[in-house]
Amino acid sequence: MLVKGRQAETFARRPGDEFWAVLAFSEDEGLASDAAQSVLSAWRGKGELEVTVLDDDAVRKDPSLLFDALEAVSLLGDKRAIRVRTSGDKIAALLIEAIEAGDARPGRYAARLIIETGSLASKSKLRAAAEKSARTACLQLFEEEAADIGERVRAALMAEGAVIEEDSLMIFY
Repeated sequence: MLVKGRQAETFARRPGDEFWAVLAFSEDEGLASDAAQSVLSAWRGKGELEVTVLDDDAVRKDPSLLFDALEAVSLLGDKRAIRVRTSGDKIAALLIEAIEAGDARPGRYAARLIIETGSLASKSKLRAAAEKSARTACLQLFEEEAADIGERVRAALMAEGAVIEEDSLMIFY
């Protein structure tokens, strides 16, 4: 399932329970990382979430590392997630295999999967696998306009009970 732009940001804050995996991508890798963090926070809820971070080099060096991490069950019963930071192509075949296996057999993995990457072409095999998956969300994020950044700063400060002078806010525009 492909979700774009603002809807992708909203989805990242409240991913449905039916999704075990999320692919977040953007030309601005910081946006993909922020979305991944939002998804992890939502999956954490009020409890604990053990997060294992993997990258291209670690998975290419030992391909079983990804599947071992997905299948490992927490001894304390804590929720688990695997966060994979990738360039998109180096380990795409393994990530596609994981997505397809998780889609074919719900509950196959003990952990959830979040994949974050930079820009992905519409012809990307990884993107195509996530888009056609019923249980993986594919989030395409776009760079923000200056006004959006300013409003985001204002909203974040207000959520913490703080206010900002309009003159001070201008540095974000």
